[in-house]
Amino acid sequence: MSPPRGGRAPLFVFAAALALFTLTAGGSLTSSDSVTTFALTANLVDRHSISLEGASGNLDVSPGPDGRPYSRYGLGQSLYNIPFYLAGKIAVRAMGRPIGRPDSIPKAVVALGSAVAAAGCVLAVWLLACRLGATPRGALVASASAAVASPLWPYSKFGFSTALTALVLLTSAWLLADPEPRRQVKSAAAAGLVVAFGWLTRHEMAVVLLPFVAFLIMTGGSSRPDVFRRIAAFVGCAAAGGVLWAWYNVVRFGQPFAVGYSPEFNGAGYVAYLFSPSGSIALFAPIAIAWLAGLFAPRAASAAVRVLLASPLAVFYLFYGALADWPGGRSYGPRYLVPALLLLSPGAALLWDRGSRRRAAIVAAIIAGALLQVPGVLVDYSKVSVDWARGATREDVVHRTWIPAASPLVLNVRAAGPAVSRNLAYLTGREPVPRVAATSGADDREFSQQFAFSLDFWWLYLVYLHALSVRAALAVAAALAGAATVCALMAWRTTA
Repeated sequence: MSPPRGGRAPLFVFAAALALFTLTAGGSLTSSDSVTTFALTANLVDRHSISLEGASGNLDVSPGPDGRPYSRYGLGQSLYNIPFYLAGKIAVRAMGRPIGRPDSIPKAVVALGSAVAAAGCVLAVWLLACRLGATPRGALVASASAAVASPLWPYSKFGFSTALTALVLLTSAWLLADPEPRRQVKSAAAAGLVVAFGWLTRHEMAVVLLPFVAFLIMTGGSSRPDVFRRIAAFVGCAAAGGVLWAWYNVVRFGQPFAVGYSPEFNGAGYVAYLFSPSGSIALFAPIAIAWLAGLFAPRAASAAVRVLLASPLAVFYLFYGALADWPGGRSYGPRYLVPALLLLSPGAALLWDRGSRRRAAIVAAIIAGALLQVPGVLVDYSKVSVDWARGATREDVVHRTWIPAASPLVLNVRAAGPAVSRNLAYLTGREPVPRVAATSGADDREFSQQFAFSLDFWWLYLVYLHALSVRAALAVAAALAGAATVCALMAWRTTA
């Protein structure tokens, strides 16, 4: 018997997203967040220790009761990094010679882990949209909107936990929405385990328990015992993450709720997430308007589905908006809200399935959203951000999130045009390639700034490090672009 039409679509959706994100992946970890989680991964593997004793780089650490330095971040991202770190070490041995700093290749492979997580998000959007009643074609449109028209694309390049946290939210929502009564308790337990891992990644994930439990109550019908079993399975498994998080805190800092820093609150984020040139949702993720339009269109979704998909954004907005550090370090747009924003993406499928009159508007919204993400994909914001800060006053640096000229979008747009022109000239031999040291010491924090002239693609970095010829690099890029295109077309055909 032949497989049902569209049965291979999930494979093509994931493969297309993975090829695209691998093509545009960066080649380094330049923020203190990502460098710290990488250092913890390295110590877990090489020293079997959760301390960062002996680690180098710009790390976010605090001393524990034993005097050793410990990461201020959760354990989840570092655990997720382990297979990529091991692959990076194998790659170093296979190359037989150092490239960049001693840890440059492992860092590049670990950064690629964000591309894998982001591709998982795109697949999860397709699965979730189908489970909520969308057609396979509509679900494909929703997946495409999440892949290229949202900040997921730029964050597929960074070592932040953004893509991994988004995958946790989307996967747990898909499991909770299981319509099969015989599987619902098991699915709720699985969703709880996913949230438990998310709790270890970012402890703020605990706030999603409220909207998710509300969804379970609203979809329980008249059978109270069934509702109780689903809630108990979900919360019980999710609570395991809280217990492990508390144990991790005790080991690090001697108290179950100590995380190595004390957050400051001032509520500035409530306005900033709406109007700031550095983090406005409307500026960096206008596709969310189309998602919300589909989700809240009359008779498009039940109240329970709206709670499942929209309420996490509301609670994240309330939590992160209260923080004084609402944007996070070196963020491209509303980083902390991106995972919850992606939960809205099935709304594009619901809008697409309502009729052809709306489809042209959805396509236009996806194209416009993708154009807004391209500057963040082409240029490493952390590098242009450092360049801007060097020429700014101390007061401007303090208030940069409200200065339009310092907006990540503005800085990247300004840098993208000249960067594309320069790199084309280098690759075609019209201009000599800037000299970059092929190797550097482990403590050289300025090494990555030597590549400020380059577009932020790993295969270009290898060219400028003389590890890959121009012809070979372009062949790799063309193969990945071709794979992404072919898989996207196959996904389109199989969802007809």
